[in-house]
Amino acid sequence: MSILKVYSIDGKIVGEKEAPANWSSDPINPKALKETLLMYQARRRQGSAYTKGRSDVKASGSKPWKQKGTGRARSGSAASPLWPGGGICFGPKPRDFGFSVPKKVRRKATIHAMGVKLGEGKVSVLTGLSLDEPKTAKLAKILESLETKGSVLIVVKEQSSALKLSARNIPGVALCRACDLNAEEILRKEQILILEDAIAFLGGEDIKKTSSKKTEKVREDK
Repeated sequence: MSILKVYSIDGKIVGEKEAPANWSSDPINPKALKETLLMYQARRRQGSAYTKGRSDVKASGSKPWKQKGTGRARSGSAASPLWPGGGICFGPKPRDFGFSVPKKVRRKATIHAMGVKLGEGKVSVLTGLSLDEPKTAKLAKILESLETKGSVLIVVKEQSSALKLSARNIPGVALCRACDLNAEEILRKEQILILEDAIAFLGGEDIKKTSSKKTEKVREDK
């Protein structure tokens, strides 16, 4: 069983916790991970591309010239795709790119994603983090003391308004409730920082019941 280091807000190691057994015992399923990641990415696509067909173009409906006798190719409308300013053949129209993956596959993908990060040594536990009011500088100092490198995903048990407002102005930092944890958010971030009360939630069967809702991001990576 893997061991997670528990850090204080000063960046010191104050203890250890056992990682949930299924994070390291279950073999990684690349296919489940790929399908789940593609699902989340497809659902984010806007699908708003739109082109005008010949019926959408504003043009005269009369025949440009008579059918025979001119020596030119026959033509019936100025909205024809063959003409400049005419409609577009088979152009994109608004559509929904989203698709669904079975719930069991999504749950497995979440566990496997945590197993990947655990194997890389990118998962740690933080204790003592409590903010009564929004303080971006204070949270930034805590992350600096932990020597976090790159983007960070902070996993909390319950959403905190003060923590959310403190984290949203720090580039590369995202906040996620344990019940909303999903494979995409785990793999998109380099470091996973789990608060002590959230690790107890993730340690049981609850991680297998996490929903497929999108994680609330406080700051998008640039």
